[in-house]
Amino acid sequence: MKICSLRLKNLNALKGEWYLDFEASPFDENGLFAIVGPTGAGKSTLLDAICLALYHETPRGLKVSKSVNDIMTRSTADCLAEVVFEVNQNRYRAFWSQRRARGKSDGNLQDAKCEIADADGKVLTNKTNEKVRLIAELTGLDFGRFTRSMMLAQGGFAAFLNSNEREKAELLEELTGTEVYAQISSFVFERYREEKQAIEQLEAIHGSMVIMGEEELVALQSNLQEAQSNSTELTVQRQEKQIALQWLQNYLKAQSYLSSAQEKHAGVEHSIELFKNDDAALTLHEKAVALDEQFKTLIESRHRLVALENNQTETLEKLSSEKRAVEALQTEVEFGQTQLTEALQAAESFERKAKDQIEPLLRSKEREEQTLNALFQSKRDCVETLSKNNAHTEQIQKECAELESQRAELNGVLSIAPDKVKERATQLPYLLSLKDQYHVSSNERCSFLTKKADTEESLSGLRDQSSLKKDELESSVKLLAEVDAQFDELATHHEDDQACIVRYDQLETLLPNVVRRREKHDEWVGAERKINDLYTDLKQLEEESITGKQALDDLTIAFDDAKSHCEHLSKRIDLERRVASLEAERARLIDGEACPLCGSESHPWSTGLSNQTDELERELIERQRAYNEVAKQVDEKKLDIRGLEERKVLIKRLVDQSNEALDRMKRDFEQLTIDFSGGFESLALCSPKEQESYIQEELNTLQSKVSEAQGRNAEQDNLISHQETLKRTIAEQQHSLSLVENDIKRTSSLLKERAESIRTVDEALANTLKTIENGVRDLKGEMDLNALLEGGLERNLGSESDDERDGRSQQAISKQVISQQTLHGLDVLNQGYKQWLSASSELENTEQGIREVNIKKSNLDSRNEELMKKLAELESSIERVQLSLSDINQSLSSHLLGKTLGELRDMFALEVSQKRQHLASLEQSLYQKNVVLAELKQKETLNGQWISQQQEALSNAEQNWLSVRIDNGFSDDEAWRTSHMEDATYVMLKDRQGILADALSKTQRDIASAELALGSNLADKTAVEGHISEIELTEEGFKQLKTQVDGLAEALSAKQQEVGELKANLDHEMALRARVSEQLEGLQKKRVEFEAIATLNNLVGSADGAKFRRYAQSVTLDNLVYLANRRLSSVQPRYQLKRNLQEGLSLLVVDTWQADITRDTKTLSGGESFLVSLALALALSDLVSHKTSIDSLFLDEGFGTLDNDTLEIALDALDQLNASGKHVGVISHIDALKERIPTQIVVTKRAGLGFSRLSECFSVI
Repeated sequence: MKICSLRLKNLNALKGEWYLDFEASPFDENGLFAIVGPTGAGKSTLLDAICLALYHETPRGLKVSKSVNDIMTRSTADCLAEVVFEVNQNRYRAFWSQRRARGKSDGNLQDAKCEIADADGKVLTNKTNEKVRLIAELTGLDFGRFTRSMMLAQGGFAAFLNSNEREKAELLEELTGTEVYAQISSFVFERYREEKQAIEQLEAIHGSMVIMGEEELVALQSNLQEAQSNSTELTVQRQEKQIALQWLQNYLKAQSYLSSAQEKHAGVEHSIELFKNDDAALTLHEKAVALDEQFKTLIESRHRLVALENNQTETLEKLSSEKRAVEALQTEVEFGQTQLTEALQAAESFERKAKDQIEPLLRSKEREEQTLNALFQSKRDCVETLSKNNAHTEQIQKECAELESQRAELNGVLSIAPDKVKERATQLPYLLSLKDQYHVSSNERCSFLTKKADTEESLSGLRDQSSLKKDELESSVKLLAEVDAQFDELATHHEDDQACIVRYDQLETLLPNVVRRREKHDEWVGAERKINDLYTDLKQLEEESITGKQALDDLTIAFDDAKSHCEHLSKRIDLERRVASLEAERARLIDGEACPLCGSESHPWSTGLSNQTDELERELIERQRAYNEVAKQVDEKKLDIRGLEERKVLIKRLVDQSNEALDRMKRDFEQLTIDFSGGFESLALCSPKEQESYIQEELNTLQSKVSEAQGRNAEQDNLISHQETLKRTIAEQQHSLSLVENDIKRTSSLLKERAESIRTVDEALANTLKTIENGVRDLKGEMDLNALLEGGLERNLGSESDDERDGRSQQAISKQVISQQTLHGLDVLNQGYKQWLSASSELENTEQGIREVNIKKSNLDSRNEELMKKLAELESSIERVQLSLSDINQSLSSHLLGKTLGELRDMFALEVSQKRQHLASLEQSLYQKNVVLAELKQKETLNGQWISQQQEALSNAEQNWLSVRIDNGFSDDEAWRTSHMEDATYVMLKDRQGILADALSKTQRDIASAELALGSNLADKTAVEGHISEIELTEEGFKQLKTQVDGLAEALSAKQQEVGELKANLDHEMALRARVSEQLEGLQKKRVEFEAIATLNNLVGSADGAKFRRYAQSVTLDNLVYLANRRLSSVQPRYQLKRNLQEGLSLLVVDTWQADITRDTKTLSGGESFLVSLALALALSDLVSHKTSIDSLFLDEGFGTLDNDTLEIALDALDQLNASGKHVGVISHIDALKERIPTQIVVTKRAGLGFSRLSECFSVI
C-alpha cells in the first residue's frame, strides 16, 4: 500500500486547505522526507488526516462524531481529509468531511460525509461502515494493523518491548489474525468428542443385532421356491385363457359386421336400378351444355360486326368538322405574330433612352444623399460629445471641493498624534498575539483545575467500585459450588434414562418404515382389483361401439338423401326468381325478331309462365327442418362413437399404466426391507398390520418414561449451561476487578500530571504578562492614559458579584487588577494607533486625488474648443450638398413623369409578355387540332380493315356451328335447345348419381374387409382350440369363458401375496446379515479414523482453544524476532533478540560483544532501547504487511533521547528503508535530523494566533 497524495482542511492547528502530492517534486526525487516544526505546531496532524480519511479515527484518539469534533480547527465551520492511495497497482481515493450548520463556526455539527472511489472516479460506497470495511478488504489492513505497520505514532516504538506477556499475546493475535488457531483447537476437541460418542453408539447397536439360524434360512428359501413355481403355473394358465377370450370376442364382432355390410350392399343395388332413366337424360344434357360456349361465340361475332359499322359512320362526321376548325386557327396565328413585333420595337427604344440619360442622373442622386447623411451624423456626434464634456466638468468641480474638505479633517486628526507613529505601531501585532495567548493559557488553567477536581471524584468512585466488585466475585463463587452439587445428584439417573430414550428412538425410527410397508401392500392388492374392473369396462365399451357404428351408417344414408333434396329445391327456387326478374325483358320480345341474348326468332317463354316460388320455399323449409334433425342425430351419434373410442383408448392406456404401476408396486414392496435387529427380531415373522400395532403399543408405554427422562436431561443441561455462565461471570468479574484496579493506578498518575500542568501554566502566564507590560510602556511613551485606565478598571471590576470578590484572596485580586489594567491599556493604545495610521494613509490618498482632478479639468477644456470649430465646418458642407440634390431631382422629374425607372421598364416588359403568351396559345391550339385530324384519318382506315375481317370471321363461325351440332346428334337448333335441363334438376340428378356410386363402393369395401377379418380370425382358431372346444361360439360361451379367467386371476393374486411375504422375510434376513457385516466393517474404519483424530487432539485440541493458540503465538513471536534481528543487524549490530523459552512470550537481549550473554530488555539504556524498539516496530510492520506490500512508512517523534552517534545510526537505517523503495516520512524537531534530511515539510506557528501553516507550495488557494 502506498500513500500517493493528501488533502486536508481546518484540522487541529492547521487552519486552511493544504495539498501534498508525494509523487511530485520534491518527494519524487527523494523518498525520505522530514516533517519539521516546533512542538505543538501540528506535525502529527498530517498523520491524523491520513487516518481520518481512511478509517474516520486518529491514532491519538481524538473524538469525531455528530455531537463532538475534537479535530476541527476552532472558529471554522468545516473540515475535510482526502487521501489517494495505491494497492496492487490500483488507485483509490478516500474522502471524509464534516461541517457545521449554516456555514457558521458556532453552528451545530452535521453528519460526516465520506466516500471511496476508484481511479475512474466511480464511487464504490458513501456509507461509513461499508467504506471502512471495503478499505480493510482492499488493503488487508484495519485501523489497528495500519497504525502498527505504516504509521508508528508517538510513544508506540517501545509499546511491544515493554508490554507484559498477556499484552504481547493480545497484540500478536490482533496483528496477525492468529485467533483462528484457537478456533481450530476448539474444533479438533469437539470433533474428537463427537467421534468417540459415535463409536460407542455403533458398538452398542452392533451388539444388539440377532440373525436367523442356518436351518431356518434353508426352510424359508425352500418354501419361497415352491410358492414361486405355483405362481408361475397359474400365470401361464391365466394368460392362455385370456387369449382365448380375446379370440372369441373378435370372432363374434367380425361375424356381426359381415351381416350388416351385406344388407347395406343389397339396398344400394336396388337404388341404382331405379335411377337408370334419369341417368340417360343427364348424359344428353351434358352434351348440349358442351355446345353452349360455341353458340355464344357465334352471337358475339354478329354483334361486333354491327358495332364496327356504326363506329365508322361517326368517324367520318368528326373528320369533316375538324378540318374547318384548323383553317380558322391558322388565320389568328398570323395576326398575333404582327402584334408581337410592334411591342418589341417600342421596348427597345425606351431602354436606349434609360441607359443614356436617366441612369446617370440616378447614380448622382444616390451619391449626394449618402454624403448628406454622413454630414448630419457627424454633426449629431459633435453635439452629444460637447454635452457629455460639460456634465463631466461639473462633476470634477464637486469632487475637488469634497477632497479639500477631507484634507482639512485629516490634518486635524494627525495634529494630536505622537511622533514616530509607524515605527511604534510595528510592535502592536506581537503584543496582541501575546494577549490572545494569555487568554488561552488562562482558559487552559481553568480547564486543568476542573479536570483535576473531576479526576479526584473519579478516583473516589473507582475505589468504591473495586470494593463492590470484590463482593460480587465472592457471591458468584458460592453459587457455582451449589450448582455443582445439584448436577452430581442428577447424574445418578443418567444411564437408565439414556437407555429408555434410545429404545423409544429406535421404535420411532422403525414405525414409519413398518407403516410404509403396510401401505405398499395395501396399494398392491387395490391395484390388482382396479385392473380387473378396467377389463370389464373395456368389454362393455366395445359392444356399445359396434352397435353405434351400425346406427351411424343408417343415419348417414338418410342424411345424404335429405341433403341432396334440399340442394335441388334451393336451385329450383333460384331459377324461379331469376325467371321472374327477367319479366320486363320478356315483355319486349316480338315474334319474328331475333332475341338479343340467344338470337332466336321464336319466344315460347314470353307468356304463360306461372310462379311456383312460394310453394317451393314452403317445401324447402320442411325439407330443411327434416335435414337439420337428421344432421343433428348424425352429429350426436358421431360424438357418441368418438366418446366411446376415446374411452376405449383411455381405458386401454389406464390398463397399461396400471399393469406398469402394479409391477412397480411389486418391486417396491419386495425392495422395502426393514431391519428388525436390536430386540425386534420376532416382528420379522408378523404381518405388516401386526408389526404396526405392536410398535404403537410399546411406544405408548414408553412415552411417559421418556418424558421424565427428558425432563431430567433438560434440567441437567440447564445446570451445565448455568455452570458455564457462572464460570464466565467469575472470569468476567475477575477481569473487571483487575481493570478497575488498573484504572485506579492510572487515575492517581493522571492526578499528579494535572497538578504539574497547572504549575506550568501559571509560570507561562506570569512571563507573558511581564512581556505585555514592557510593550505597553514603550508604546505609551509620554502620553497620559491614567484617567482612561482607571475608568476601564472600574468597569471591569464592577462586573463581578459581591460573593465572587469575597471569595478571592487578597493576593489573587491584586494580580487580577494589575493584569486587567495592563491589558486594557493595550486595547486603548491599539485603537489610537489604528486611527492615526488610517488618517495618515487617507491624507496621502486625498492629496493625490486633488492633483489628478485638476489635470482632468484642463484636458476637458481643450477638447471642447476643438469640437466647436469642427461643428461650424459641418454646417457649411451640409448647405452645399442640399443645393446639388435639388438640381438632380428636377431633371429626373422631366424624364420619368412621376414614375420610377423600374415601373416603366416593367410596363414595357408586361406588354411584350402578353403578346408572346397569346401567340403561343394560338400555336398550341393549332397543333392539337392537327393531331386530332390525323388520328381521325387513321381511325377511318383501321375501321374499314376491321369490318372486312369481322365479316369473314362470322361466316366461318356459322359453318363451324352447323358441323358441330350435327355431329352431337342435334338435327336443328330447336332440338339442341330442348335438350337443356334446368340447373336445379341437373345438380340434383348429378349429386344423386355420385352418392349412389360412393355408396356402392363403400359397401363393397366393407364386405371385403369383414370377410378378410373373419377369415383371419378363423385361421387363428387352432391356437385356442383346446380352450373353446367345450363351449359354444356365442355370447353365452363368451360369458362362461370370462368366468374361468376371473377365477384364475383371484387364485394368482393370493399366491403372489404368499410369495411376497416369504420373499420379504428372506430379504429382511439377508439385509440384516449384510448390515451386520457392513456395520462391523464400518466400526473398524471408524476406529482407524478415530486414532488419527485422537492423536491430533493430543497435539492441539483443547476445549477453550488455548493449547494451539499459545503454540501459534510462540511461532509468530519467533518470526517477529527473526524480522527484528534482520533490522538490528543494520541498526545496532551489537544486539540480537531471542525468545525466553522458560517464560512464554517474554524477550531477552543477546549482547554479541560480551560473548553472547543474554539479559533482560529492561537493562538497555535509553538510546539502545530506542534502537531495539525501532527494529521491533519495523519488524511488526513487515509482519502485518503479509497481505499487502507496505510502500509508505511514517515515524512520529522518538528521536529526542538519542545522542549524535545513535541518531546517525537510526538515520542510516531509514536511508536503507528508502533505498528499498519505501517512502519514509519522519516527524521530529531535532536540528540534526533536519540537516540530514533535505526534503522537508515545514510546519510554522502563526505568532500569537494559535494556528499553524505549512510551506506556501502546499497551500490551496
